Amino acid sequence: MVFVGLFLKSIFLILLLSAFFFIGIILYLYVRVKKMTKTFNSKSTRRSTNKSQPTNEHIYDERPESQAKRKIFAKDEGEYVDFEEEKN
Repeated sequence: MVFVGLFLKSIFLILLLSAFFFIGIILYLYVRVKKMTKTFNSKSTRRSTNKSQPTNEHIYDERPESQAKRKIFAKDEGEYVDFEEEKN
């Protein structure tokens, strides 16, 4: 009877220690994620404030209209081509 009580106490202590261990891991991960989101939010806020500031730069396209409206790709690029299987 004494051995059964001792066995049950040891199982209870093992379960209690593993519960504390897993709760500690979960709390550690929660704190890390919360810290990373705070860091990410502060960086994105800082970037967005920099983007919203007006600048005095103006971009002018000085190319002639015919050159500005021309296709960038060659005529045969990006077109549908029939598939032909190569024979070895």
